[in-house]
Amino acid sequence: MNNYFTLQEICRSEVATKNKIENIPGTIEKENIENILIPNLNKVREYIGLPFIVNSGFRCEKLNRMVGGTSNSYHKKGLATDGYFKGLNVRACWEKIKNSELAKEIDQCILYEDRNFIHFGFTTGKPRGMFFEK
Repeated sequence: MNNYFTLQEICRSEVATKNKIENIPGTIEKENIENILIPNLNKVREYIGLPFIVNSGFRCEKLNRMVGGTSNSYHKKGLATDGYFKGLNVRACWEKIKNSELAKEIDQCILYEDRNFIHFGFTTGKPRGMFFEK
C-alpha cells in the first residue's frame, strides 16, 4: 500500500499559522496519526483512487477551540481529518465508502455536503461504522 500522507500535512493549519498557534501533536497524538489515521486514510485514498485534500487534521486544544470544534473532538487525539477527494463530488465519495467493506473500519464518516468536505474519524478501539450527514 502506498503512503499518500505526511505528519506535516495532517498537522498543517492555515488558521493556526495565521493566529500564530503552534499546532504540534504530543507523543500519543503523533503515534495515533502515524499508526492509525494515516494508514486508514491511505486505505480510503486507494479505494477511491483520487487525491484526498486535507482541510483539517490534527488540532491542538487552542486551535480546536478557535475553529469551533467539539470538546471531545477526535481531531485533538490525532484520529480525525476533514477534506475532499479531488475531482469527485463529496456525496458520491461518501456513498461509495459507506457501501464498501471499508465502512466497518471507520469510526465516523460525516458528510458536510454544503461545506464540500467529508470528516473521517478513526479509533484505537472497535470502529462504530457511523455514517451520517450534517
